[in-house]
Amino acid sequence: MGCLGLIVLLMLLGWIGEMAGCNGGGGTGQATESAKPTKAEWKAKFGEKFGFSAKMGIVENLKPDQFKSVMGAPDRTQTIGDDAFWYYECSDGMIQLELYAPNLVVFMQGKVNDF
Repeated sequence: MGCLGLIVLLMLLGWIGEMAGCNGGGGTGQATESAKPTKAEWKAKFGEKFGFSAKMGIVENLKPDQFKSVMGAPDRTQTIGDDAFWYYECSDGMIQLELYAPNLVVFMQGKVNDF
């Protein structure tokens, strides 16, 4: 019973710690929200990784897979006519990429909008 008792005790302590919020996961969703960058941080990373035109808010000749590997996949996408919109949720609002859709297979072209 000693080994089984130890396992039960560890499981009980883990459960108590989880209920008290000691595991860092917390269950409230606040940790996920605070992990999102601000719009300024998102734009700074975009400019740093993709150069001068990106610093001006212009999406120019970027490969979609390369972009996503740096900035992550968009939280939401939308296509209207010839325009595609990628939305990134930040801790203080929304970043929208307005993209010219026919080029999305090979290159992304468009601009960054800040909401």
